[in-house]
Amino acid sequence: GLLATVPGAVRAWFEMIEHFGTGKLTMAELLEPAICYGDEGFPVGITCGTEWMTLQSLLRKIHGGRVFLNQDGLTPLPGDVWRNASQAALLKRIASEGPCAVYDGSVARNIVGAVKSAGGVMTLDDLQFHMKSADSTISPAISTTYREVTVHTTPPPSQGAVLLEALNIMEGFDVAGLQSKPSEFHHLMLEAFRLALADGLLDISDAQFASIGRMICKEHAKKKRSLISHERAMKSCAPEGLPRLNQAGTLVAAAVDTQGNACCLISSTGTAFGCAVVPEHGFPVQGRGMGFNTVHGHPNCVAPRKKPYHTLMPVLVTDTRSGKLLAVMGTQGAAMQPLAILQVLLSMIDHCLNPQDAVTKRRMKIGSIRDTHP
Repeated sequence: GLLATVPGAVRAWFEMIEHFGTGKLTMAELLEPAICYGDEGFPVGITCGTEWMTLQSLLRKIHGGRVFLNQDGLTPLPGDVWRNASQAALLKRIASEGPCAVYDGSVARNIVGAVKSAGGVMTLDDLQFHMKSADSTISPAISTTYREVTVHTTPPPSQGAVLLEALNIMEGFDVAGLQSKPSEFHHLMLEAFRLALADGLLDISDAQFASIGRMICKEHAKKKRSLISHERAMKSCAPEGLPRLNQAGTLVAAAVDTQGNACCLISSTGTAFGCAVVPEHGFPVQGRGMGFNTVHGHPNCVAPRKKPYHTLMPVLVTDTRSGKLLAVMGTQGAAMQPLAILQVLLSMIDHCLNPQDAVTKRRMKIGSIRDTHP
C-alpha cells in the first residue's frame, strides 16, 4: 500500500479528449467496448492466463484480491471467459459523471480504504487535490535528432530522456557499417544504453525537480561516447547508493488514423495487480511509488505531492525535414523500454529493416529477469 501514488489515468483521459479529440465521440462511446468486455466477458489469453496463475496464492492473501479469482478460488485458465461487472459499472459512472466519479465520493473512499488496508497512507485529500489541481496533465514532448529523423518522447518523470541520450551517443558510431559485425554493434549499443541509464537514474524525477538538459545535449553525448572502449565493457557505471529498477507489468496501444494523427497510450499498474485491490469496483491500485528512492537530497527521493521516476515512454518518430510522421511505438519492459525501442529504431534507421522485421528481431537486455541496473 505504501507504493500507491494518486491514480491519474482518469483525469488524463478527459484532458486528452478535450485537447486532442475530434469531438465526434463522447466518453461514453469511447468506453463502450471496455464496458462490454466487463459485462459480457472476454477469453483470457495464453500469456495473461499463465501469468495470472503464478499469482494465485498472492491474490488469496491480499486485501480484495479474490475479485480476480473465480468461484472456486482459482485464477482463470487460458481460454476461460472472464467478466468484471464491477469495473464495467465504474466505467459507466465515469462516462456519465466525469473524472469526479473517481476522485471524490464513494469510489474515492473505497480507493483510500483499499490502500490503507494494504498498509498505505493515501487520503481523500490526496485524490481531491489531484482533481482540483491547476497543473495540466499535458506536457511538451522532449526530442532529439538521429540521422534524418526526429525522435519525440515523454518528459520527466518519464525515462524518455534515457532513449534520447542513447541515440545521441550511438549517432557517433557507424551503426550501418556494423550490421555485419553483430558482436561489436551490440557491445557499443549496450554500453551507450548503460551510460544513458546511469544518467537517468541521477537526473530523472518529478518535472519540478528534474534537470535533464545534459541528457539531450549532443556535446554531453560526445563526452559519454569517448568513455566507450571498442575492446572491452566498462565496469559498473551505476550511480552509487541507488536501488535497482524493478521489472513491471505494462500494456501498450498505438494507433494512427486516416489523417495521420497518431496516439500511443501506455498503462501500467507497476506490478501485476498493483499494491492494493479495490474489490467494490474490480480494479487494482498501481504501485508506481516503487520508482522513488530514499536517498536524501536526490531529486527522486520520496516526498509528498511528488511524482516518481516513471518507466512508461511512448515514442513518435518524424522526418526532420518535412515533419511527416514515420512511426509511433511503445513497449513493455519497465526500465528496459528505452533499450527495446533503441534496438528497434537502430534496426529500422541504420540497418534498413522494415517495422515487422525490426520488431521480431531478437533483442538484448541488461540486468536480471526481475531488475535492471547499469
